[in-house]
Amino acid sequence: MKVIYIYLSKFLTRNYSSHLSSAINFFTRLWHVIWWIWTSVIIGGFIVGAVISYLTTGTSGLANPSTWAIVRLLLAYPLLSAITLTSVGIITFLAYLAYRNQQLLLKETNYSIADVSKNLNTGTGKGASSVDIRNNIPYKRNIFFTGRETILTKIYDILNAETSTVSILALCGLGGIGKTQIAIEYAYCFQHDYQAIFWVRANSHDTLISDFVSIAELLQLSIKDAADQNLTVEAVNLWLKINSRWLLVFDNANDLREVSNFVPTTSHGHTLLTTH
Repeated sequence: MKVIYIYLSKFLTRNYSSHLSSAINFFTRLWHVIWWIWTSVIIGGFIVGAVISYLTTGTSGLANPSTWAIVRLLLAYPLLSAITLTSVGIITFLAYLAYRNQQLLLKETNYSIADVSKNLNTGTGKGASSVDIRNNIPYKRNIFFTGRETILTKIYDILNAETSTVSILALCGLGGIGKTQIAIEYAYCFQHDYQAIFWVRANSHDTLISDFVSIAELLQLSIKDAADQNLTVEAVNLWLKINSRWLLVFDNANDLREVSNFVPTTSHGHTLLTTH
């Protein structure tokens, strides 16, 4: 059985999506806080101050800004005020950019703000099919995943080429360069091409066995509760041989000799590995 390896360069394809996602989430939340402070505290404070001033002095005081307490404070400490206002301005600008970037990403992936939570919880998203797809992917889709379109397209083209005999593809590279994130995105992005997507943690023999048992439960195989779990693994592999249009992901398959005992010997579906 032919296996093809895609080697990921740490310099060229390092995945910063998790860090970018955290930064965007932080600054987006910060933008909402800043907007609330601006609308509720600053504008509201000016209005309340003007009303109180009008009731007590007969004038709103808006015509003479130098009498405002905040203006007097700024004029009293000009250097500190300049540094503070500059810092606040930069943070506000970054928060707004993060907010706008999030909105554009949501728009590009056909998400509406109201549907984001629902889509992540139900496992649907861009490219989703109206047909229920059986899957046990343990991760929610990262809607801020960017910059790997070339790799995703290459994986898809290799596995789906009409003349291809490839049914196993391995993503290789050092730890931390985003192999798992690419596998997650591929599974969600092209889920409409599969009737079932199975995720297996290949860290150890125990996790391999455990996740194959979980697949048997997902498929409602009669042998899912067998005392001999090796029989359950064989039953899952038999299902894979009989059926087609499935994707099987082995994540962290660093011990290829161990994993080879679980890889199905059939080309009816696609097997994707992440490995060192």
